[in-house]
Parts: sequence; C-alpha cells; structure tokens
Amino acid sequence: MKILMLRPNYFPEVAGGTRLAKDLVDDLIAAGHQVEMITPFPVKVDEKVKREYKAKKNEVDQDGSLVIRRIDVPIEERSFPRRIMKALFVFLGMYRKGLASKNPDLIMTISMPPFIGPLGSILGKTKKVPVVYWEQDIISKSIKKDSKIGNRLVKGVVKKVINLLETFSVKTSTHTVTISNKFKNYHLHEDKVNPKKISTIYNWIDTSQVNYVKRENNELFQELGLDEDKFYITYCGNIGYPHNLETFIETAKKLENYRDIEFLIFGEGSRKKAIQRHREQLNAENVKMYPLVPLDKASLAYSIGDISIVIGQAGTSENGFPSKTWSIMSAARPVVSSFDIDSELTNIIRENEAGIAVPPEDSNALKEAILTIYHDRSLIDKMGQNGLAYVENNISRKETTSEVINLFENLHTKNKEGRK
Repeated sequence: MKILMLRPNYFPEVAGGTRLAKDLVDDLIAAGHQVEMITPFPVKVDEKVKREYKAKKNEVDQDGSLVIRRIDVPIEERSFPRRIMKALFVFLGMYRKGLASKNPDLIMTISMPPFIGPLGSILGKTKKVPVVYWEQDIISKSIKKDSKIGNRLVKGVVKKVINLLETFSVKTSTHTVTISNKFKNYHLHEDKVNPKKISTIYNWIDTSQVNYVKRENNELFQELGLDEDKFYITYCGNIGYPHNLETFIETAKKLENYRDIEFLIFGEGSRKKAIQRHREQLNAENVKMYPLVPLDKASLAYSIGDISIVIGQAGTSENGFPSKTWSIMSAARPVVSSFDIDSELTNIIRENEAGIAVPPEDSNALKEAILTIYHDRSLIDKMGQNGLAYVENNISRKETTSEVINLFENLHTKNKEGRK
C-alpha cells in the first residue's frame, strides 16, 4: 500500500508533530508499505541545513520506501496577511504535487494548517482513494485569543472560515482520527458525523526514545551551566497563544524567595518575545529560556525537571490536547498541570496519581502544587513511575501506530472491494 501524506513540516525541522510523523512513517515502512510525503522545505533550522535541503527538492530514503517532495515557500509568517499568503503558496504547491502523485492507495491529511484537510479530500475524490483526516487540534476554537489576526470582526470572519474548513474535512474524509474523546464527541453532536467514521487514537510515545537520564549523566546540565543541586521546574514545548506561560512566570515570581528553585522554558513559538517581555517586566530572575532541543536530546531536556509543567488557558481542552504530557511521563517526571479541570488530561493525571492537576490561570494554585512536591521529594519518584507505567501500558508506540496502520489497511481493502 502506498500512502500519500500531506504535512506542514517534517524532519529535520523541530516542530509540533515531527516526532509522531517520523514514528508513523518508519512503522508504516516496517509493515511493508510505502510513503510519499509532500511538505515544505524546513524553515526552523540553521542556514546550512536550509541550503542542504534546498539543493534536493525530492528525497528518497529507506531503500526507496520513503519519497519526500518539498515545496518552496518564499514567505515568512511575520503578520497575519503574510500567513495567508504563505498558506496559499503551500496549498497550491501541495495540490500540484498531489495531482502528480502516481497511484496512491490512501491519503493522510492533518488539521493544521486547516486547508490541508479539504485539499486531501479533493485529491482523494480525484484519485478515488480513501482519506484519513488526523485531527490534532480544532483551530477555530482557539481563534479568539490570537492577537495576530486583528480586530474582533476579522477574528469572527477568520473563525467562521476555519470552522467551515474543519467541518468540511471531517465530513468529507473517509475517516477522522482525533486525539481526544472531547473532539470526537464534539463532531458527533455538532457535525452529526457517523460514529463509524470517527475514532479516538491518542498520540503515542516511544519510551525507548524518551526516558529518564540521571543528572550526573545529563550533558545539558554542563552545557547550560545548570546547578545539579537545584530544584527545577520545566516547560518544554510550543510558546503560543493557548499555552499561557504568563501564569508560569507569575508562579516563578511568587517563589523567588526559594533560592534553590529555578524555572526553565525550552521552546519556540509566536509568543516567545511576548513571554520574554513578561519575564523582564516582572523581573523574574529565576526563569531561564532556551530554544527547543533536537529530537535526539528530548530525553535530556525532559529529565532536567524535578517537576514538568503542562499549562494552558481556560478552555484549551476544547481545541487541543497537550501530548507533551506523554513525553513527561515517559521520562518518569511528575506532571503538574494548570489546565481545564473537566478535561481528559486532568482525569488521567489524577486517576493514575502521576502528578497534581490544578485549575488554569491560577498562579497561587500552581505555586502550592509545586511546593507540595518540593517539600515531599518522595513524590517525584512515585508520581514519575506512575506516569511511566501509564504510557507503557496504554499509549506505547508499537500498539498505537499498529492501530493506525490497521485502520489504513482496512480502509484500503474496503476501497478495493468497492471498486470491483
């Protein structure tokens, strides 16, 4: 079976979903399938890597089982109009290369940016093959707080357009895979989707790729000049509008009298400069910020913290699920979440005693949760091991990617039988 995969980014770019995509590609190929991917040239990499990839528009890897066709997008996302122009370039490039794809058996799309889903449905109808829409987030539900979009009227129009694109993607795809039961229930009730055409498959974690590294063996301590005797609170991930890192920094400020506690942020994103300004305005000297680490150093970054934080604005569970939680658990670190209390995330943390869950946007509650573990260090190992057991038993890479691959194979079989 040949899978045509449409993606907004891929290795070597360190971006949301890159690790998951690479895992799935590798496991599809290991199962005997082929993958053709259409994706832009890497952007968030150094100039040397950019030049290297610009020199090869088509990449062939894994003995010919993986072919990557890159799109040149000569526009940076510096403003909302430029984001629209970039999206148009990517759409046209993907459509052109998608039409040129020879004999795909299935098309896999993704929810971000929101035009990829409809594009996949159009290509699927043209080529008469099933389409799987991989819904990682519901963008239309997060529009209201994105200040780059402009005034309230513009936001309203953008939200409506994106909601139409998302609804079209869900209704016209052969099958939708969501990463949250909350997403699934939303589509069942609001979009009246056939229950047989939608399923929840959590993002997975490969515990062999992300695991705990003791401080004496963790090279990042020396590389970053970190004191091994201090108590660290870490956040690793995107710095965007839903993530509410203001609360993270405000919590740090309230704990500045604890000289042995430091807060570390490893991340990139559209709000990084705003978060840096917020840290400076509060004079939160116990907060340090670093770039995202490469995938091969993920274990080192996640292992630094005595506590790892998952944080979001109120209502974030309506449009996203912080899958970084699985990396934290895989590294056997306790999770402290500042997230919607009525969410799957909170239920998982509490039911498995893998950390402490507090309401979003409440720096006092977050401070008290941190101090609970700070004053009882036995909780670090206990909660960390509970989280590790959860991911090993419920969302391991092997079992979860096998579920996705079985879905692909079943849809392909049904499509072949329907053609007879």
